[in-house]
Amino acid sequence: MARFTFRIQGGSLGSPLAGAPPFQAYIRACDEFTFHDHHSFAQIGAVHRGHSLATTNRLTLNVHGNSIAYDLPAFTTCDGSLGIGRDAWLVQLHSENLTDTRAELFANYAQYYKAITVGRPRTVGLRFSYTLGAR
Repeated sequence: MARFTFRIQGGSLGSPLAGAPPFQAYIRACDEFTFHDHHSFAQIGAVHRGHSLATTNRLTLNVHGNSIAYDLPAFTTCDGSLGIGRDAWLVQLHSENLTDTRAELFANYAQYYKAITVGRPRTVGLRFSYTLGAR
């Protein structure tokens, strides 16, 4: 006769899931317009994520006696882009994380310290594209 024993490393029934904030939202606005006979656009977007737990394991403690179920703080990031094009070419200026928010995306306990994964810092770039054979 086989006997199986399971140990669940989690929270109590109804407790929040890891990485699942109680509230998160995304909004984006885009406008297309003509500028000196060129097709142009402007776009901005924002993401808000409420606080969440890094893990549901509230039983395991670090060397300081604290739970490794780290509470990740809420954050908001904004992105944007501007573009202009005509016929076959397009130039676009884009930016991610305009506010340069250091969002904590994940945290875990590794040996003797808390290891945190943060979001990308502000990134700004310029894209140029040309479509061959387009008129």
